Parts: sequence; C-alpha cells; structure tokens
Amino acid sequence: MPMNFLTHRFFSAVRICSGDLTIKQRLINAWMAHLDDINPADMPQCQRQNFTELRKVMYERNPLPQETAPQASVRKMSVRQVAAHTDLIIAIYAELVKIQSSPVLKNEASDNNIGSGVVTTLNGAIARHLN
Repeated sequence: MPMNFLTHRFFSAVRICSGDLTIKQRLINAWMAHLDDINPADMPQCQRQNFTELRKVMYERNPLPQETAPQASVRKMSVRQVAAHTDLIIAIYAELVKIQSSPVLKNEASDNNIGSGVVTTLNGAIARHLN
C-alpha cells in the first residue's frame, strides 16, 4: 500500500477524532471509516506493531446483536483507554507524515527496512485538544 494512501487514511481518522461526537463514538467512527480495512502488513515496519496492537484492542470484545466488534470493544473501554487509543492513532499519523516527508525514511519505509521503533512523542497539547 503506498505511503501517501496510509497517511491520507490516518489523516482522515485524526479529523474524525477531533469532531464533536463523544470520544467513544469518534474512535469507533474513525476506526470503521478509515482504519479497519488496513492490513497490518501494509504498514511501515516501524509502526506495524503499534497498528497490530490497536487492531487487537478494537476486536477484543464479542459484539451484541446488531453491533460490530469495534463498537463492542470501545463500549467496554474507559474514557482513559479510548483517549490512549486515539492518541496512538495521532502518533501513528505523525510518524507516517515524518516518513513521507523524509526522502531517506520514505525509501527505507518502502523497503520495510526501518527497525521497530517507538512511537514519536507528540506535543501533549494536540492529543489533549482532540480528547
């Protein structure tokens, strides 16, 4: 999957996360509309584990009738947990932008040679604003 496609998908998810619904509904909407169908193998190596872990928590719970697993999982999360997962989406987006804007990192990401890394630490004001 091209890097600019992933960046666009995460940008769209971040936009939803900054909307006017409840934080739980924003996470559900962002996940379902833009992130759910991304294959973890398509993520750059440096963010693959983070995305895999996010996918795992979004599918932790069994849904009730007429509910999806992400809806059930988010429904059972505390607001603090939802905020942490939203922060992770923002951090992954920031890392994708960083990779896409750096020719060296972009080439390494396309070759999947970037070693596992820590999510880029974001200015807490961004995450607080979205939550």
